[in-house]
Amino acid sequence: MTGTMKLFRVSPDGKEKVVEIIEQGNTFAEALMFMDHPHYPVNATALTPCRIIAINSKFFKSMLRESVDTCFLLMGEMSFRLRGLIQEIDTLSLDTGTVRIVTYLLQNAPEDNNQFELKIAKSVIASRLSVKPETFSRILKNLHEKEILTINGRKVTIHDRDALTSIGTS
Repeated sequence: MTGTMKLFRVSPDGKEKVVEIIEQGNTFAEALMFMDHPHYPVNATALTPCRIIAINSKFFKSMLRESVDTCFLLMGEMSFRLRGLIQEIDTLSLDTGTVRIVTYLLQNAPEDNNQFELKIAKSVIASRLSVKPETFSRILKNLHEKEILTINGRKVTIHDRDALTSIGTS
């Protein structure tokens, strides 16, 4: 209902990979309702104070049996998420770290304002984009040296949106 969470996995050697950022109004773990022995393959941690609703799977399945329209809404949402995950695989395997970071910044920057705050920590963003924190910092430093943007803490100032967009579409 409110807040921001990260869904993540931890490797045997203790490295964390952020799989998804869940923001207010979004859902997760729906597929578990249809499994006989549900085991969610990721961990969840609140990044900001959160208020979360848990839905009893037996009640929800009963509701789905009574409403074809609700079934189609859920299938549509799950299909949309699957398409996003396939697109993410393409991005992770085909785009450079710089392109992933620039794309993230552009997606989070208001179109009418060249200043904005990152909602989550840079280390979480780096993990979500599958880059090491030091690589993330190096790319931001490079963009700063090219006078494309400045980041001070979580405050981002875009100096040359056209240059940033050009990098994001390369």
